[in-house]
Amino acid sequence: MEIAETLSENVMKVLKARYLIKQDGKQETPDQMFRRVAKTVAIADNEYNDFNIVESEEKFYKLMKNFEFLPNSPTLMNAGATLGQLSACFVLPVEDNTSSILEAVKTQAIVQKTGGGTGFSFSKLRPEGDQVGSTGSVASGPVSFMQLFDKCTQVIKQGGKRRGANMGILSIEHPDIIEFIEMKRNNMNLDEQAKIMKEFNISVAITEQFMSELRNDENHKFINPRTGNEVLKCEDCGKNIFLNDKNIFDVCKLCGGNPKRIKAKELWEKIIQYAWECADPGLIFIDKINNSLSNPVREHFTIESTNPCGEVPLLPNESCNLGSINVVKFINATNDDIDWNKLRESVRDTIHFLDNVVSVNKYPTNEIKEMSHNMRRLGLGVMGFADLLSKIGIKYGTEKSYQFARNLMKFISEVAWKMSEDLAEKRGTFPYWDKSDFAKTQKRVRNVNCTIIAPTGSIGTIASCSPGIEPHFALVYVRHSRIKERSEEFEELHHLNEFFKEVLSEKGITLDKEKILEISKNGGSIQDITWIPQTVKDMFPIASDLSGEKHVLMQSAFQEFVDDGVSKTINLPNEATVEDVNKAYNLAYNTHCKGITVYRDGCLDLQVLETEKTKNLRESKNAEGAHILSGGYIRPEYLIGRTYRFTYNNSGLFITINKDENGVPREVFIERGKSVDEEKAAYEGMGRLISIALQSNIDVSSIIKTMRGIQTKNISWHQTKGNSIPIRSVPDAVAHALADTIHNEQVEVINNEQEVKVNISKTEEKINVKKQCEMCGENSLIHSEGCSKCLSCSYSSCG
Repeated sequence: MEIAETLSENVMKVLKARYLIKQDGKQETPDQMFRRVAKTVAIADNEYNDFNIVESEEKFYKLMKNFEFLPNSPTLMNAGATLGQLSACFVLPVEDNTSSILEAVKTQAIVQKTGGGTGFSFSKLRPEGDQVGSTGSVASGPVSFMQLFDKCTQVIKQGGKRRGANMGILSIEHPDIIEFIEMKRNNMNLDEQAKIMKEFNISVAITEQFMSELRNDENHKFINPRTGNEVLKCEDCGKNIFLNDKNIFDVCKLCGGNPKRIKAKELWEKIIQYAWECADPGLIFIDKINNSLSNPVREHFTIESTNPCGEVPLLPNESCNLGSINVVKFINATNDDIDWNKLRESVRDTIHFLDNVVSVNKYPTNEIKEMSHNMRRLGLGVMGFADLLSKIGIKYGTEKSYQFARNLMKFISEVAWKMSEDLAEKRGTFPYWDKSDFAKTQKRVRNVNCTIIAPTGSIGTIASCSPGIEPHFALVYVRHSRIKERSEEFEELHHLNEFFKEVLSEKGITLDKEKILEISKNGGSIQDITWIPQTVKDMFPIASDLSGEKHVLMQSAFQEFVDDGVSKTINLPNEATVEDVNKAYNLAYNTHCKGITVYRDGCLDLQVLETEKTKNLRESKNAEGAHILSGGYIRPEYLIGRTYRFTYNNSGLFITINKDENGVPREVFIERGKSVDEEKAAYEGMGRLISIALQSNIDVSSIIKTMRGIQTKNISWHQTKGNSIPIRSVPDAVAHALADTIHNEQVEVINNEQEVKVNISKTEEKINVKKQCEMCGENSLIHSEGCSKCLSCSYSSCG
């Protein structure tokens, strides 16, 4: 019987859209796909002459045909095809120069075109405001460069079959880490085209030093990766302050604010808050990773980043090919345990398969080929774990389930390493073996790593099993999948847990449409549904039925016996609190986990897996979005503001700035006396654009910096508190008003229509204290951006 005859409609849709090769107008069958892959991978045996190639091909084919094992998607797509690129995971280096950045973008495009996902560490890029060369210009920082990588992915569709995926990582020590943590915070309120970094998962690389600072309530040190020097933050605008030529910290060049250090606790709370709001950033415990089995060559190389889902820490220019054993296929005859002998043989065969993939792979670049061959990293994991627990009667999230997970992974790991040793006897060790911990104990192995737990979203769908080690997401749900030909639109694939349906049928309960809808409206959970027996409820807990703690403990249980990392999303219900996220992140650090990602149901406006409950939540938020102003800000009924009056070019200039309940500027209105229609339109347009920027949470100080100093031939002097300040243009006046708004510490309620004179803050005075210019004699000399500048004759001490 052809496999296609046994597969569901959903599985065939996915296979036809992404995996089955078309040639001469005909599309291969699933049988032919598995045969193509098995034949290509078995060819590597010819190089070593250690296995019978015909027997290997047949073993590989049966493993896949019976859905006992599936390799990662690029292997299924590309083995035996023109591309021939078989790895799913890559990490690419990004050094602190334009050449390296552009080379990384180029390689990213090549990798994603062949079906791979890419990870990057941006921690080596100099921070925003740092010096660039000898030109006197300043760096824009890693967050701005990341958007270049994001745009690249948006125009590259993986292998012509799926969109690319990325991981962006920044060290907690980097001075721009706050901007990194906050950059995706407003995506929920923006149109799809306006979303920031939508093709990236982002994670903060957490060090042991930072966790020590957090425990002891200490200040955190930011380090400039270019110089190794500490960087402080401006207490007013939050921007970076660097050591000056005299090796001391000066006041902020932007606003004159004083430098300060930030508590580790403040950074941690920001991470937790935005993970709760928008599921980013996650964490990777970078020191844990480098001091673990992930990096046996740590004395020579340092891991800085991971693949897009975070479970595969890799060296720069390294790749990894993954494969997963469908453990539900290995239940014994009495349905109460694993058939361990059958599993042993399959683990040995799959390690053989994956090692062959390293050899036959057509790598995107020579650098990646060299590093991948030198390491020969394998990623054997599991899928179908939740299905397995349901069928053998162990409730997910109990101590019994954690112990079963440890026993299962310990067994797989031991068998995998034994097979790697056997392969080394015939094929030799991985080339960097002599640089590794294995050489110290003379343990000769073929591979630097053997085991990884991948998410298996796509191949889990093909195998019709629960993904990776995750609990059932829901018993009734919809998967949004981009499988429409020549379209980026999502298609809805409806799923009902078939084993759940069988169990109910055995108890005389028929799942009709009304019952299915009731479960879906309950978020896919059956725990509160009265007509379902308790014994069935215990068999089928779903992700949102479990506390964050139970999710983390399962991840930790597997991680004890996994060489590299474990992909596990800490799924939380929509009503979960910020403190729930905090507890999960702390528990992950204090157990065996190497990283963590949380996802609070409904926190994004689109999610891949969705129930009727989540859909209703999302649609209610979209309804609220009808009142969202351009840029994503939801305007309340009224705002409190003040109107500043300037005199510019012999006429009145009125600038109104409205602030929200937190004192954050949100609206700017500009009016000018004696202005004609064209001028009024220009001022209204300027006000609207600034308002959109403010409503989109663009940093106010950045707007001030952009507009301050814009100069026309007309300069007016505005008198305030016995001092004069130059008003060089209308944008310059807006900058002065905004600066006063964010720096004025006095709290008072002012009616909307009330006008107030400009009250230049101490910060403003510090920047604009005028001295006599030695060139023209006018009292117009100020200190700005490290130079003495005359506002009358344009003299500058910097030339």
